[in-house]
Amino acid sequence: MQRYILKHSLIIIGIIAISIISCKKEYTDPSRATQENVFNSIPGLTGAVVGLQRVFSLSQAGPLYNIVTINGLLTRELFVINQGNINEYKLSLGNKEVDGNNTLITGLWITSNKIIYDADNVIKSSASLSDKGIASGLIGYATIFKSLAIGAMSEFWENIPDSIGPNMTFIPRA
Repeated sequence: MQRYILKHSLIIIGIIAISIISCKKEYTDPSRATQENVFNSIPGLTGAVVGLQRVFSLSQAGPLYNIVTINGLLTRELFVINQGNINEYKLSLGNKEVDGNNTLITGLWITSNKIIYDADNVIKSSASLSDKGIASGLIGYATIFKSLAIGAMSEFWENIPDSIGPNMTFIPRA
């Protein structure tokens, strides 16, 4: 019995010691640009604005795909052949089958809010650029994708955030 207690107490002490000693260092990606570098230079802001278009239109998680799919499934313009696509199938059924964990709905919400956040950063940072021609182009491009993201969310939610942060206000649809 004493061996059992000694063995397990040593294991517990070892686990506690490892957890206390480990994870003290934070590893960062040296090839990744910092937020200060991105939003304080013209090439960084241009890259961020191009990233808005990429997030909006590229993948199945983007708002462009989700707008078409959600709208088509809810209006019965589209139908699900493979019921193994559970989120699409539940969305096509509607009513109580649609829950807050539906990946189409949460994907639209998350990516649209990311676009709004990045567009706000580009708009705010572009105002301090010395070349006002480039600044106006960046602000215009960012504003277009911010309005597309707000419009995408306004199709499916009654109130949507106009910015990201602790003191945000909501825009009513009506």
